[in-house]
Amino acid sequence: MRGLLFCASSSLIAFILLPLPGPCRLRHDDSMKAQYDAKSDSEKQRYPYESRWMSNLERLIAECDRNIERNRRKIAEQLRSVVRSQ
Repeated sequence: MRGLLFCASSSLIAFILLPLPGPCRLRHDDSMKAQYDAKSDSEKQRYPYESRWMSNLERLIAECDRNIERNRRKIAEQLRSVVRSQ
């Protein structure tokens, strides 16, 4: 999980074939990441990065699930149409 935290959500969106909302507006800075990693778990509790990232992932997963279900219904309807027309 920790390794994924610093992967931009916009990169994951492209991977799971959702429309991209545009370029990532977040700041990616290796020195800031190193400073964050050096903090103890109790110090990290003061920053909402991980919980926000997890919320974004859950939202993306829910969106993917909706897209998959919608496409399954479309395919099933297309198959029924083909079978009826034969």
